[in-house]
Amino acid sequence: MDLKQDYLLKITTSMPTQASPGTGLVCLRPSIGSKIKTVICTPAQGDINHKHFDKNMSFVRFNASKLNIKALSKLNKRLNQIIDNILLFYTCITNFKDHKPKLIICYGVLNFLGSYFFSRFLSTKLILSLHNSTDIEKIKKLTFLKKLVIKCDGVWVCSYELSNQVMHEFGIEPFYRPTGFDPEEFYPLNDSNRHSKMKLISVGSFKWKKNFKTLISAFKLLSDKLPDLTLSLIGGGELESDLRQQAVELNISKKVKFPVVLSQDKIANELNNSSLFVLPSLAEGRPKVVAEALATGLPCIVSDACSCNDIVKNAGISIKEVSPQTIFDAVMQIMNNPASWEDLSRNAQLNIKSSSWKEISYLEQQHINNIISKNI
Repeated sequence: MDLKQDYLLKITTSMPTQASPGTGLVCLRPSIGSKIKTVICTPAQGDINHKHFDKNMSFVRFNASKLNIKALSKLNKRLNQIIDNILLFYTCITNFKDHKPKLIICYGVLNFLGSYFFSRFLSTKLILSLHNSTDIEKIKKLTFLKKLVIKCDGVWVCSYELSNQVMHEFGIEPFYRPTGFDPEEFYPLNDSNRHSKMKLISVGSFKWKKNFKTLISAFKLLSDKLPDLTLSLIGGGELESDLRQQAVELNISKKVKFPVVLSQDKIANELNNSSLFVLPSLAEGRPKVVAEALATGLPCIVSDACSCNDIVKNAGISIKEVSPQTIFDAVMQIMNNPASWEDLSRNAQLNIKSSSWKEISYLEQQHINNIISKNI
């Protein structure tokens, strides 16, 4: 790669693709319009959605390990992570050693070791961006990893809850840089009948941590009380067949929809045609879909694990202990009060006003400039 100008190197495990257009935007979106060139290094496969690239961005791929030794089944994941970090280090040495980046930003802990040792090999500053409490738990298990994190030139977090965890566990003050939304795609339509549409919606990958099984169980309780209510689950993943089967077994399959939505504008349209957004996750950072739902004026019910209290606050309900009953109670509280729904909708738009990607990009660039110019 011909690199003759100053550039930032961002290392991430995920990228937005045609099948998953929202993935990896926390890495890419703030770099659009940046005055300094950005190079993305990633093992992500698939057709990259170039909507989130501009002329000052480029990317380098390295092949992720797919080691699968039956006799070592319990170690395969750990071995693959070690190999991935070695491959990352080799890729960085091959592509970037002759003209080192001004700064390296590593997103998540999966590629942190390779990123850390490459940054020290080049004597280049390194920022670690932590996404959720799971990242912190992984670091806590390995004392040497914790020591390396403390030696980073900066740590980013996407929620105040995560910021408190980092200060408590590592004794360092991180930089708060939340996820954002695109106001050109996510905005409220002039529809005074949204509450009466009687439609719940949730968006996310169909993995255990999203806790969609609990949401479907809650919807069974709700459908007995609100027979016109429907539920749309937008996403895809390893648990889709299980979720569909659960809806069949609970005799609510006609009311639980799994629409195929492959673009951000269609997700925005689905949100605008819904009455209430629900995300009962067991582990999260600050999911951008909550910001997007709020931006469309949609009241939100989220679990405390979503770390969204600072933006949901008076625009919905945050549930401490998630269960079918607590979700049922929260939905009934909002759906049974149309006047309250209108207040929540107005608050949603106000709460998220300063969280556009443009605002986040400005904050990010200021901190990057400070890190580059000073020893922070």
